[in-house]
Amino acid sequence: MLTLSSRFVKRYQVLKIMAITSAIWVLGTGAVSVARGENATVRLIGDLESVIAPALLKQVNVVPFTLQHDSAILLQGRTMSQLQESHTQELRETYQAGYTIVLLDATMAHINALHGIIDAGVTYRSKDEAGVLAYTLRHENHIPTATLVSNVPRSPLHPPSGDPDPTGLQDEKVAFNRAADRTVSELRHLPTVSVPEPRDPSQPADWQSIPVANTTFLQNGPAGVYNTAVSLYALHSCVADTVTGVFYDYYMVTTSADWTPTQAKFQSAATELGAESMYLVGEYNDPCDPSCSSYFVVANWQDDPALTYCSSPSSATIYADICRYINYQG
Repeated sequence: MLTLSSRFVKRYQVLKIMAITSAIWVLGTGAVSVARGENATVRLIGDLESVIAPALLKQVNVVPFTLQHDSAILLQGRTMSQLQESHTQELRETYQAGYTIVLLDATMAHINALHGIIDAGVTYRSKDEAGVLAYTLRHENHIPTATLVSNVPRSPLHPPSGDPDPTGLQDEKVAFNRAADRTVSELRHLPTVSVPEPRDPSQPADWQSIPVANTTFLQNGPAGVYNTAVSLYALHSCVADTVTGVFYDYYMVTTSADWTPTQAKFQSAATELGAESMYLVGEYNDPCDPSCSSYFVVANWQDDPALTYCSSPSSATIYADICRYINYQG
């Protein structure tokens, strides 16, 4: 899991009331200006070895690196340690122009190095040393906009034979293609750069209209995609408190989550369906005392999309049922 650090990369003033730089827009939750269907031009630094690179390269037009800052830039995370001065300067210019920078197979160190080059971004911590499948960063209306696409292992489900679940194996390929599609949507994003309008600092501010940090941790895998959105708002009071005479900073953090499942489903078993569905097996713990025994349930799970046997039966019924929800992002 990724968590926001309490220390931000750099401070600067936005609209004369914002105290913190570093902002990340949520991919997929806001209006995205994408050149849909267009084979966008992407400049490449170094070579690519990511598992999603083949699917990604089919949807964009990769060209050699130039100093034009007129298109997105793509590189492996490890290439960050091999950059020349011309590369770092162009990364800054490309970011300021509003085009996307994408790191594939990026560790937190790679991501922080990019933040240091462009003087923007939020520092992350993660227990997953493998990093993220893709990290995208762009500048939109004075707000750094980023996404972190993490890879989640295949479904743990196994059929009775003990072999890997074939559905999970198929979905793993689908998951990588989905990650490539999300990355391509960022590479195709058209720049949105504007000049901030001045406002009267003595008037109330609409917190939700001026976020300084929005990020989605996108966990993508065979079971589906789970998005955790974290939004940070920071304001500086330009008018001193009437009692203390102090100028205050105000912060607010909001979080939300959504999940798009793929193969997640309900399954159930019921005695009403007969012994082939669910039955009890007893074990005698003490041969001298047959009353001292225990039982366990044997359930032959069947898909139950209508949730027929997932509700509690009435007290008068002689039947019992059991239900589970499986193949989900845990």
